[in-house]
Amino acid sequence: MRKTLRSLACVLAVGIVGFGADHAFGALAKLTGGSGYSGTLSRNTAIRKHQLICDPADGSAAPGPLTQGAPRAGSTSITYDPSVVGLSGFDLASGYKGSAFVEVRNGGETTLQDIVSFMKNPQGVETGYAQCFFQHGPSKLLDQALSGGAGQSGSLGILYNDLSNISSAAVIKGPKGEPGQTPIANGFDFSDHDGVKGFDTHQFFFTYRNTADDSDVATYNIFADKGTRASGNNTDFLIAFNNGKETFLGPDQLSSATVSGNLAVPLPQAVYGGGALLAVVGIMTTFGRRRSRSV
Repeated sequence: MRKTLRSLACVLAVGIVGFGADHAFGALAKLTGGSGYSGTLSRNTAIRKHQLICDPADGSAAPGPLTQGAPRAGSTSITYDPSVVGLSGFDLASGYKGSAFVEVRNGGETTLQDIVSFMKNPQGVETGYAQCFFQHGPSKLLDQALSGGAGQSGSLGILYNDLSNISSAAVIKGPKGEPGQTPIANGFDFSDHDGVKGFDTHQFFFTYRNTADDSDVATYNIFADKGTRASGNNTDFLIAFNNGKETFLGPDQLSSATVSGNLAVPLPQAVYGGGALLAVVGIMTTFGRRRSRSV
């Protein structure tokens, strides 16, 4: 009987360790390689806010400012549940300038409102969609697209036709310096992460609605939209810069990311693993006692 219990305990323990290893490997695999977006979500329970840091990557194995990996220009779309949270802040990351738009609905009309204007006076109700444009350093591809006219084909034509909103938007500048990693804001705690590894380009802040509970989960999708929304949004893209050469990446070449969280403080994964291990020990102890009593 004791031998059987020991075998059972070993199987359960291995299963627990195996689950943790698979989970960690899966998370690690998402962080390496590929071209696309990622998001890091943090929470501040005291002021009921979420911080969402976005960092596109072009798949470079050895990133470095201006030479490898740091996007020269691009755009990112996000969706969120406006019944749970409302967009309340936006910043460009170190070394970047750009603009952002919030999709609002006023009556039967859906439009994109410049985020600077939105923060002062929303022109409608949030639909749960926003888009950011960012640029770092010179970009010949971007310059050619903006100056070459609508007759261009391919990627340059896409850029020219879809960047009309940006020219009329307020320009926002991030801190001076080279691209890097944006830290989690003071008072915020890490909540979730998903996507490829890259340079941070911008961050959004969201505030929980008064009608939402701290336990309500807010989910944020970070992706490349194809410019099909009724508000007339842009087609998302990324201009990568590697080894002195610019590369255009369209929506079909950029992977998405999804992060979720609430304002409640969950138990760390280690606690769950430890609890399961304690359960195994409890089973062994209980059966051991019963075995001793029966002898």
